[in-house]
Amino acid sequence: MAMNRFYIILLPVILVTFSCKNEGRVPKPANYVNPDQMAEILTNLYMADGLLNNPQVRKRFEYKDSTRNYIDIIESYGYNKDEFDASVSYLFLSNPQKLEAVYERVLANLSKIEADNLKDKEITAAINRDYYNGRSSISLPDFGITDRINLDVPIDKPGEYIVRVRILIYEDDQSINPFINLNYWYDDGTENGHSEPWDTLWLNKTGRSELITLSKIMADSSATHIRGPLFNHTDQSGHWEKHAQYSNFNITHNDREEIIKGPQP
Repeated sequence: MAMNRFYIILLPVILVTFSCKNEGRVPKPANYVNPDQMAEILTNLYMADGLLNNPQVRKRFEYKDSTRNYIDIIESYGYNKDEFDASVSYLFLSNPQKLEAVYERVLANLSKIEADNLKDKEITAAINRDYYNGRSSISLPDFGITDRINLDVPIDKPGEYIVRVRILIYEDDQSINPFINLNYWYDDGTENGHSEPWDTLWLNKTGRSELITLSKIMADSSATHIRGPLFNHTDQSGHWEKHAQYSNFNITHNDREEIIKGPQP
């Protein structure tokens, strides 16, 4: 059994069994681990054990003896394993109630770490929320011979929104001057509503898939939607067809101040 599991799991049993059975005074170890550090070390031993249960982490350290990872933690505090064991034994024999307090502190530390991790995950999920609510991929002309692929996505707070989409426009695409022009929009009671335009991004017919990223900081916090075509074009007469593939749609929000736009390799 891993060293830290031994301490965490068996400590309560030892305390219950022997708390009233003091074996007498024993000499204090020369390099004694005080209760505060003992609780900190045990907390880190338990966390290391949890990490080593992760297959990727375990594979990275598979060349090391399993107990060596725990010994490294103890030694990082300036003690060796024998000194740590002796300190635990000394505290158990001389003051089991204090050792029980150490154990309770370890549980409290682990509970706080778990609560902090859950909070971090919630914050990360909120930051990384994907606002996109449409189809996962769109092929033209299958989806529509001259479709503009209009975006209409509700948003819920001011700041900067980032739109990412992977675009492939084939060389035989027949649209003229393809481009993206998005807007922050809200209903102001007029026929078309109020629009705050993003910068226009012109698209190239390269026949290669590119990840396009656009963003804009919202100047008017009244905006409720991101709207506009992801594949606009200059109007032309007669029969013609678009030939393109749109996929990997993603719309996120963050508090950065810089604006990123344009194709990425």
